[in-house]
Amino acid sequence: MIRKTLLVLLMLGLICGHAAASVTIERDVTVTDADGGTMALTTNGQANAAGSDSTTIALLTDFGGVQANRTVNGEVVRTRSRGEGELETVFSGILEIQRSEGPDGPVTLNVIEFNSLQVNRAGEGPELSGEVMFNGEALDAASLSEPQLRTLRRTLRFFRFA
Repeated sequence: MIRKTLLVLLMLGLICGHAAASVTIERDVTVTDADGGTMALTTNGQANAAGSDSTTIALLTDFGGVQANRTVNGEVVRTRSRGEGELETVFSGILEIQRSEGPDGPVTLNVIEFNSLQVNRAGEGPELSGEVMFNGEALDAASLSEPQLRTLRRTLRFFRFA
């Protein structure tokens, strides 16, 4: 009887131990463009059977990527939480995007700031909340037009490297 009880307790301990097990994720990615601009992404997080949580810090320094006549400077922090069929992502930070029309052309500077921009993916599709500042103009994320959403997606696509 004692042997059976110990065996049952051991099995329960193994099952509970697996349910609480998690892994730690640490990743550093640096992308350098042809002109020496850099984008450094640092990710830290945890994942387990119930879901995952991670934080990625993106630091861009004179980064142009593959686009000519454009550089991006700034820092954006992305936090993600996944569980129960839901993914919540929050962006905070600021990007300065400088674009020129060639070596002697005019230079434009656009500043985009993310104030707790939240993207919640569950059920019928993504829902946005929070605020996006574009050159000092506050825009409610929930009421962005389709062209503005497209621009936002293009702006934040560098997180695919994370």
